[in-house]
Amino acid sequence: DTGRDFHGAVWFDDLWLGRTPRLSLESNFHEHFLRTDVPIRVRARVGGIEEGAPHELRLALLDAVGDVVEETTRPVVPHAAPAAGDAGPVSGADSVCPDSHPVKANDNSGIYHVPGQQHYGRTNARNCYASAAAAQADGYRAAQR
Repeated sequence: DTGRDFHGAVWFDDLWLGRTPRLSLESNFHEHFLRTDVPIRVRARVGGIEEGAPHELRLALLDAVGDVVEETTRPVVPHAAPAAGDAGPVSGADSVCPDSHPVKANDNSGIYHVPGQQHYGRTNARNCYASAAAAQADGYRAAQR
């Protein structure tokens, strides 16, 4: 291994590059399996889609043998990036939230963490909010410590 990337030349004929949508699904399934009184929540984030064109997301819940238990179809609307001063959520990366949105919210537990709390550094930062009030408005509850 030389630690170098491969390089060379390539020729393509009739190549078309289009926009490829990005889809991420987040759910509270860990909490739901531990506590059956907790409803299942699924959040879908879609990016890279063309504005102005109709889009829809189809989700199906299958049982162990592949039979459909429940299904739903929802419209997908492209959202612009949050403007400065927006309370959130914005996406974090590698357990880090941007300075403008320091509050970390965990979809699996439904709990938010603020800087200085015991588990703040270990909390996955998928959703970051500008304030605890903004996280609470989206249905998250405060961490105990």
